Amino acid sequence: MLESQSTAKIIASRDGTSIYADATGNPAKQSIVFVHGLALSGAVFDNFFANNRLRKNYYLVRYDARGHGRSGKPSDAEAYASVHYAEDFLAVAHAFQLNEPVFVGWSLGSAIISDIVEHINPLPILGAVAFAGSPVLGPEILPKLISPSINGVLSAMFQDANVTASMEGRMQFIDACFRDATRVPFDLKATYLGQTVVQPPTVALLAIQRTQDPTRLFAAGQAGTLRLQQILGDTDRIANNSAAVEFVKPHFKFLTVDTIPAGHAMFEDNPERTVDALTRFIRSLPRKR
Repeated sequence: MLESQSTAKIIASRDGTSIYADATGNPAKQSIVFVHGLALSGAVFDNFFANNRLRKNYYLVRYDARGHGRSGKPSDAEAYASVHYAEDFLAVAHAFQLNEPVFVGWSLGSAIISDIVEHINPLPILGAVAFAGSPVLGPEILPKLISPSINGVLSAMFQDANVTASMEGRMQFIDACFRDATRVPFDLKATYLGQTVVQPPTVALLAIQRTQDPTRLFAAGQAGTLRLQQILGDTDRIANNSAAVEFVKPHFKFLTVDTIPAGHAMFEDNPERTVDALTRFIRSLPRKR
């Protein structure tokens, strides 16, 4: 039996953009690929990846989405076209020799589900999970899925004319990720905050304003060839979870919704319940071959 191992790589995507990725656990186990949310990086999963049940039962892979963290940050809009997000996923899957991984996206990262389904055929994933998110986002959809109370915070984060306002917005955004920010250790919040400052505001806007075509995603969902789980926090201050569920529900024959006592970052607030829900879903997925 292969021993648990950890590996980090810088991978060249098809357009040449560098993508940081790492993996931990036993490569012989079912693989799960995780992607973080807006302005952050795969480092948000540090604590979650240390969970003994996850490490024992799965091969855990994560990568920094283009424009974020340790990955390349192109400054042109074309670099954030949907197809490139699919190519990034495929490059990571090939680099770690993954066979039918489960894809897990947190918040903005969950939109990569649509990119994968639209541009990769046959479907390369066993199932998809949205942590506090929707499998498709875009300028016409995103406003409905964001809590109105966070709009001002996001506007402050993305401006580059007022550094003080931008930093205050980032700190408020990080606090809003948690169920009770006053109980979150300072070093964890500082880690999250540090991840946001390596992303220029102009790049953040390119990442959040990109467009997608959900036609193939919805077709796969309605046909039952793609099964989706949404894991939601009951006190989420960033995402409008009820709107996310209502938006997705008509398009998926097999949709699992789990709401747990947590905020937006449920994997930090309530890791054991998050692992419970994720494990149940993965075990329910029919193997394709």
